[in-house]
Amino acid sequence: MVETFADDPVTRDTLRRLALATHRELIEGILPVWLSREDPAGGHWISIDAEGRIDRTAPRRLIFAARLAWTFTTAARRLAHPRLEAAADHAHAFLERFRDTAAGGFHTALDASGAPLDRSRRVYGQAFALFALSAHALAHPGPDATAAALAQFDLLVSRARDPDTGLYVETLSPDWIPQRDGTRTSNTHLHLIEALVELHAATRLPRVATALRDLIATFARYFVDPDGRAGRAEVDSAGHPLPGLIWPGHDIEVSHLLSRAADLLDGGDGEPDLRRLAHDLACGATAAGMRPDGGWSLNGGDGEGASRRVWWVQAEALLGLLDDGLRSGSAATIARAGATWDFIERHQRDRTFGDWHMHVDVGHRGRPDCPRVTEWKEPYHQFRACLEVFDRCVAALGSIAPDRLARFDPARIPKAEDPPPPKRGLRRLLSRLMPAGNRSTRPQR
Repeated sequence: MVETFADDPVTRDTLRRLALATHRELIEGILPVWLSREDPAGGHWISIDAEGRIDRTAPRRLIFAARLAWTFTTAARRLAHPRLEAAADHAHAFLERFRDTAAGGFHTALDASGAPLDRSRRVYGQAFALFALSAHALAHPGPDATAAALAQFDLLVSRARDPDTGLYVETLSPDWIPQRDGTRTSNTHLHLIEALVELHAATRLPRVATALRDLIATFARYFVDPDGRAGRAEVDSAGHPLPGLIWPGHDIEVSHLLSRAADLLDGGDGEPDLRRLAHDLACGATAAGMRPDGGWSLNGGDGEGASRRVWWVQAEALLGLLDDGLRSGSAATIARAGATWDFIERHQRDRTFGDWHMHVDVGHRGRPDCPRVTEWKEPYHQFRACLEVFDRCVAALGSIAPDRLARFDPARIPKAEDPPPPKRGLRRLLSRLMPAGNRSTRPQR
């Protein structure tokens, strides 16, 4: 990573501010809220509405469970606190309930009682299972954890990868028979890259490195435009591009994933082609997605997606901008990361209930109708962004005084959500039932 900012006090101040703010957000914001959302029976609540009410009957989803397992496993490894270690064990144990011990891999969904609800193998979810298993292997070095991650890796590479194109199918049957027709998505492939990066960090095995290189080459061939500055969302089963919008959040996300892959795969030549691709995607994503207020739009179209500020896009933009700015030595790009954090802190963070708003509208308000938790709304994006931004800032600055950093304190964990249904007073009930002209200041008897 390029460190050229020692004599630039403005940039150093931005890095210092980002380090302190993101560390505080991790310790005092994201982690306490999500610790409060543990289900004592296993895993975490997957459906909490805008009022904080928990739907205990909601099906449990592999993607959600795997992302929570990765989050708390990584938090426990990095922060080494007994409460976080217990949370990691709790989340990992619940992920294991999705495992299909007969056919291998993981079920896509369980019902509220824990019985399989969707036995298919959706590669997106299988990739996140591998991501979580790889984090577990990083946190618990040893043959058992490594073997579990490698078994999942072997299934994905041998069953889901099309040897003719190198593309991975999106869905397989419960016994791992691929559905070869249909589209192939960049989203699935970028999260496969993410999972293999984590697995390579845990194992440093040549066969994992080879699979990662092949996957990146496939991604570049099919999902990146010829100028290298924008990704394609979908291709058909033969790899032909399909029309669609630009998704800047995915492009900036894959940019920092490719940079990390280059760090791990670097055999001495610096991986210049891979680093150039990462930089070009970051530049293209910034041009398409960043807005003057520092926030990022969901997609590059002219409709609702262009005006919505979605939490995961802001998280990936923050991390991707900082990563590219440090690697390229661009003070301007680091300043953009600071502007995106300012947007997050002012508008995306939920100052009432904690964590981040799912959506922020054009008036910079969190949408009141948005649920707090869904199968897609969990802490993985914002946790990773804050953790890795903190790491990169400290590496660039050299150090941060420990007494300036927040300390994890379980006392900050709020009480569990799920308020009772609101009580409707007689006055409110009558005001709804009676015509406006017959209302009085006192209830009719």
